[in-house]
Amino acid sequence: MTKDQLKYVKPSEKEWLHIWGEKSNVVEKRLFTEEDGLPITVVLQNFPSQKKVVSDEGYKLHSHGALEIGYVIKGHSKIQFEGIGDIAVNPETIFCTPAGMRHALIEAMEETLIILYYYPPYTKPEGLVEETTNLPDTKTEFLIIRPDDREWIHAWGTKTNVAEKRYLTKEDGFPLSFLLRHIPAQKAVVSTEGYKLHSHPALEIGFMIRGGIRVYAEGLGEHEFLEGMIVRNPAGTKHAAIESMSDTMIAVVNIPPFGRTPAIVDKPGAPEEG
Repeated sequence: MTKDQLKYVKPSEKEWLHIWGEKSNVVEKRLFTEEDGLPITVVLQNFPSQKKVVSDEGYKLHSHGALEIGYVIKGHSKIQFEGIGDIAVNPETIFCTPAGMRHALIEAMEETLIILYYYPPYTKPEGLVEETTNLPDTKTEFLIIRPDDREWIHAWGTKTNVAEKRYLTKEDGFPLSFLLRHIPAQKAVVSTEGYKLHSHPALEIGFMIRGGIRVYAEGLGEHEFLEGMIVRNPAGTKHAAIESMSDTMIAVVNIPPFGRTPAIVDKPGAPEEG
């Protein structure tokens, strides 16, 4: 399978790795790596509830040779960013850490799950604390976005139940865009006056935070996209969610940054928890 083909990765296909050594409780799943040939790498990182995460023989203050964009899926934690200070992060918070900025999650008040995107593609060597010297010219600054900082919009019009919260857009100057897509449980998502079969002029990477949908992709037919799965959807591939089997939330990244022009922008309110 090439990088130009649609690809799904199931949670069971990836193992939890102790990249900071066996003496650290920090583990991660590498969902898309440099071997996948994509313009980013994607990692799922888990921190058990613990008062002190950083240790002399494990997870430490560190930096990366790439821009790191993190989205908090669950849990309440505190992250230290050098030159910024200690910042509390909660579910649906996004943080953008420039290449070379030292940082570490220092306290996990609850078990915390974060999905991380690295641009350009980057893989941390196992068991090492890397001080980065060769930094990419991504021209980005530190940024944190809370869920209340963005509104839900009906990008397909008010006659559809598909809503989006756009955290990062091409206007923000980042090399990718990031949004949440909410699809309530419904037998038929596609409609003649709303959400339709469509394609994008950019690579789309979607991570299923919760719920599950049945998807149609041109040339591949119907398939299921379920909780914990990640999908690589090449530019130009026509697709659509045709059924939402339960209340669904998807984290969507587009490279290069892309945002469909909304049919209507309003304030429908936050979706109900499923």
